Amino acid sequence: MDFLRKQLRPNDRLVQSFLFFGEKRLGKMTLAKMFGQSILCEKHEFPACNKCDNCHSYLNNIHPDILILEIQEDKNSLTINQARSAIDFLSYKPQIGNCRVLIIDEAENLTDEAQNALLKILEESPKDSLVILTSSQVQRLLSTVLSRVFPIRFSRVTKKGLADWLVSYKKIKADEAENLANISQGIPGLAILMHEDKKYLKELVKARDNLSNVLKGEFGQKAKIIEELSKEPDNLKFNLSQWLEYIRNQLLFELGLNELTIFPKKDENMSVSLNGKVKLLKELQKASFLLEDLNLNKRLLLENIFIK
Repeated sequence: MDFLRKQLRPNDRLVQSFLFFGEKRLGKMTLAKMFGQSILCEKHEFPACNKCDNCHSYLNNIHPDILILEIQEDKNSLTINQARSAIDFLSYKPQIGNCRVLIIDEAENLTDEAQNALLKILEESPKDSLVILTSSQVQRLLSTVLSRVFPIRFSRVTKKGLADWLVSYKKIKADEAENLANISQGIPGLAILMHEDKKYLKELVKARDNLSNVLKGEFGQKAKIIEELSKEPDNLKFNLSQWLEYIRNQLLFELGLNELTIFPKKDENMSVSLNGKVKLLKELQKASFLLEDLNLNKRLLLENIFIK
């Protein structure tokens, strides 16, 4: 935070292009927007004052000096045309602020063509501009893009830190905050989502029940779960992400690295050996990666892991 505060004034700014990266729901986009507003704020405060004309324009979504690119619901990528609109946006001088701010959310969704188009503005951004990319999958960004941005990694919050934050800033009762901090695995955005959407919490619990059942259930039960998940790609991705996290934490317990875990205790009912957990983790990581292939037989993929 202190580093970002030092970047608020154009004459003091050492970095023109940032990359905020880390897992989903860690607050990357929230901080990017906060920082963008602070850059435009007439008082150069962080967080912004919310009182000046620039802040009012920003809060009403009418500030001409900020552009936020996000993937459209009906699209799979950020296109070359969106990249060109961003380049065009930065080619003009600020209209009412002292800087032009470009934020690209989930930049890994930029096509290779779009990423290549942005290289010049990332390397030679105008002094009165700021570019912020956010990403939860930096491996999908071109190395030429990565070499031109200043990376800031976002990490998970400790259980106590997240619980205290939920109590202080979200006014959630202490016992619920502690429970949310544990179940959300130290991810602030996930904790808030579960607090606001009880259905999501039920889905999370169901995902972990599914894991238990595909590991220990009878053949028919395993086959039924696999068939249901195979028909719903988004739900399958959600389940895989939860399974990966759960097994990863159980491995840490197994290795005696309890201080690094997110879950409150070891699952004594998980009847998989240490080597079995390592193997399962590798298989699920590979499956999660392969799911990006839309033509993949998802049912067969799961059956190869859990029905042998």
